Amino acid sequence: MSDYKYPLVMLVDDNELDNFINKKMLETESFASEILVQSSAMSALDELKKRSAQPDSLPNIIFLDIMMPGMDGFGFLEEFTRLS
Repeated sequence: MSDYKYPLVMLVDDNELDNFINKKMLETESFASEILVQSSAMSALDELKKRSAQPDSLPNIIFLDIMMPGMDGFGFLEEFTRLS
């Protein structure tokens, strides 16, 4: 059995430093065996759409920044609910 809490998580944040720090914290805590990092809501949605054909490849948890340029976190959530 794996020591990781989750197989896959996704970080969605437009701030590269925040993504770097958050990814390192998750790795240090063995939170997930794979961590996907996306720098915008649109790129995150594109990645989720690609993975939607195989539900096992979708992230177990998404850490989402709310205040982002372009599409914010709330816009992401609206689009994400349409994928289901």
